[in-house]
Amino acid sequence: MDLKAVRAGLPVLERLAYMNAGTNGPLPRRTAEAISRALERELLDGRSSKSYFESMLAGRDELRAALAGFLGTSPDRIALASSTRP
Repeated sequence: MDLKAVRAGLPVLERLAYMNAGTNGPLPRRTAEAISRALERELLDGRSSKSYFESMLAGRDELRAALAGFLGTSPDRIALASSTRP
């Protein structure tokens, strides 16, 4: 991992230092751009069509596969949750 490249993707680090463990840490530029694209798509296309839900399910599968690859396991052993609160 290229830490200089990671830091370059966090524009706020040009003027501030974060000592937080990540809960409310800086937002990477590429994350903000991805959020912006998703919000624009939802604004224009809505969030209740068949294609919307199919893309959400496909995104979930892609995320599980990526996490599995990173962790050295299979996607069927990865569970995604929206919250860890009881």
